[in-house]
Amino acid sequence: MWKTRYIVGWLFLLAHTAGITAIGQAQTVLVGDCVALEFIATDCETCRAMDAATQQAIEDGWVIRRIDVRQEPQLAERWRIHSTPTTLLLRGGREVDRILGAVDLGGLTQRMVAASNPDHLKPSLLVRNQSRSPVPRANTLLPMMPVSNAGRTSASPELELPKNPASATVRIRVMEAKHEAVGTGTIVDSYQGEALVITCGHLFRDMTPQAKVTIELFQDGRPQSFEGNVIDFQAADIDIGVLSFRPGRAVACSLVQPRSETLREGDSVFSWGCNGGENPTRRDTHITRLNRYVGPPNVEAAGAPVQGRSGGGLFNARGELLGVCYAADQELNEGLYCGPEVIYQQLAKLGLQRLYDRTTAPNLAPATTTTPISNVASSAIATPSNPFSATNPSPTPAMTILLRDASGVEQQLKIDAPSPQLLQALSAEASGQARQIR
Repeated sequence: MWKTRYIVGWLFLLAHTAGITAIGQAQTVLVGDCVALEFIATDCETCRAMDAATQQAIEDGWVIRRIDVRQEPQLAERWRIHSTPTTLLLRGGREVDRILGAVDLGGLTQRMVAASNPDHLKPSLLVRNQSRSPVPRANTLLPMMPVSNAGRTSASPELELPKNPASATVRIRVMEAKHEAVGTGTIVDSYQGEALVITCGHLFRDMTPQAKVTIELFQDGRPQSFEGNVIDFQAADIDIGVLSFRPGRAVACSLVQPRSETLREGDSVFSWGCNGGENPTRRDTHITRLNRYVGPPNVEAAGAPVQGRSGGGLFNARGELLGVCYAADQELNEGLYCGPEVIYQQLAKLGLQRLYDRTTAPNLAPATTTTPISNVASSAIATPSNPFSATNPSPTPAMTILLRDASGVEQQLKIDAPSPQLLQALSAEASGQARQIR
């Protein structure tokens, strides 16, 4: 195993050092499972100088997202970005490397392969010397993968597709050497040939590095299989996950219920899921209870789901995603779904608040400062005793904790996207009323 890893890594570095072998007009490079977040600023000349290298890496098959620190300051703060350009290399949602300043194509790809799992390196066939499209700088899907120039149009097909829960429902297979797990997911975003799927997290809880994840998209009842990429998942207190796959074209997706909506017991809803791994079907039902169980916001709906519907979406009467199936209560004959706040929190981790906060336009005002950017982050402070109460149904974006020891020495801690468990524990331990610090 280790010998194989060494040989694969050595061959990859040799290919980039000595030049990539041509096969006719096509060439092959190795790409891995590393994801890059490239933090840039629109007025940064050094950032613009990296456009060509970034675009070529994307066309080679690497997953890269460019983030404008002034349009998405919450992400810059979360990852502690102090200057631009800064490139973070992530694997499994965790930072494994950080590149400060400009980097060329060779340096970027060598660092990305070093940050990847050696067992997940694979060849990518590409055609050089094609015309390149501009590197996007605005809010984009994470991850963002390339689409071949063939089949592209100048129009944006994503804006024209219907928001259809039926067409947005996919079947997910996690295939191990001796067994297979099957679940359901919902496409919530489609951009540049890449689609983002929301599902439950427990599908991937015991997944081994050798497991293969496939996503099956249905068209006229016939499945089309694509390789799935697990972006992030939680399977302990919160059961939710995010995947991506590359159909190479725009696909139908589901709207997410707006943050301003309020759920009520008795509301008519419906779910989509793959009963026993079969093709997805709709099930009409209604909400029976809200937040009965301690922990993250949860929704109960009449009718216990069968195996295979895990990860499937729960939708309101307008067809907007409001929950994700994670369990069945056979005794009460009910399905358990994570509440919309859990979906909001997961999307916020990826900088995709636009999917549920559709009334707020991104801040496109020109920046007044250049790097460093230590002061661009939001100063929102969390103080409510119950952040998920009926009067405050949305998750708190950030919180600040002020610690003071017996000698009077103070320490301030900033926590982005605090978990409901942390906030509830702090509320239980606190004495007196919370006060807002300005």
